[in-house]
Amino acid sequence: MPRKNHKITNWTRIAYGCGHLMGNSVSAMSGVWMLYFFTIFGNLSDKEAVMIFSVGTLLQGFANPIIAFISDNFNATKLGRCFGRRCFWIMIGAPLMLTYPLQFLPHMPYWYYFFAYAIFEMIYTMTSMSYGMLSIEMTTSFKERNYLVGYGEMIAKIANFGVATLPGLVFC
Repeated sequence: MPRKNHKITNWTRIAYGCGHLMGNSVSAMSGVWMLYFFTIFGNLSDKEAVMIFSVGTLLQGFANPIIAFISDNFNATKLGRCFGRRCFWIMIGAPLMLTYPLQFLPHMPYWYYFFAYAIFEMIYTMTSMSYGMLSIEMTTSFKERNYLVGYGEMIAKIANFGVATLPGLVFC
């Protein structure tokens, strides 16, 4: 349940917003540089690289409503009551997000990249979906939720710019 009288400080807003660093970094890296990496350093054909993204997107389309349903109803379980229905999934998923660099090992076979991407997408979905709903759990104040999301979006734009720009300086 959201906290009714909980004061959200600027530090809390910044801390919440920093969660967008990973999510937006992953999206920007996947959208801008992963296809380049798969074709140049992974030695995959264009068709193989696009197939990885296509199947990953389909997989997410099926997994999102299932993960959302589990997260929404997780407070009915003992773990959900102990850790919170959103925080549990974030605590499990956050360390698993460290598997992301495994997608960037050069000269691996197609199936390695396929499964590394698919597994990471499931971890990412589990974590980001719960994180996205966390602001609703933190406060009942519409104004405070807007501040939380606003700080997150500002930090996300910084992450997008950095991830889209910095690898270009290295790769090109």
